[in-house]
Amino acid sequence: MLLAVIVNMVIGPVLGLNIIWTRGTLHASAVVYSLAQALFIIGVVAGSILINFVKTTFKTKLLLALTTMTVAVTFMVLTHSIGTTLIAMMVIGMAGGFVNVSLFTLIQLKTPGKLLGRVNGAMMSCTNISMPIGIALGGVITRYVGIATVFIIGSAITLVALLAMSRVTLNEA
Repeated sequence: MLLAVIVNMVIGPVLGLNIIWTRGTLHASAVVYSLAQALFIIGVVAGSILINFVKTTFKTKLLLALTTMTVAVTFMVLTHSIGTTLIAMMVIGMAGGFVNVSLFTLIQLKTPGKLLGRVNGAMMSCTNISMPIGIALGGVITRYVGIATVFIIGSAITLVALLAMSRVTLNEA
């Protein structure tokens, strides 16, 4: 659950501040912003479907998703390119789909039936509140350090989560 909260909190600014990135940094139109948002959603759906074809452990899927997310945001920031931003948004969405499906599948497999509703409710509440908190924090921090720095900070936090996750043992049997 903590991993999902962290991922939502640090990816929130990328989604919520994408309009500032698109207009301010890329000097692009609302069409580019809309396309980036649409590609993110397409990525989420594609990732949620494609994860079924990746035959490995849930932990490996999570590590792959976190690595991909970090690399995509970093490339987006380093290139300041419309094309890279569009591709990155789709890739970030795909990675998000991997994370969502993996975590909810693990919850369903590991939670006793009589607690499943409460655990899912807690998970949804925590993840749903973490994204707007991340967007708000990102907005405040952007004012002082700039949007690229906020995105890189999010990537760094995702990298820390990746390293922490690599040390966690998941009993997936």
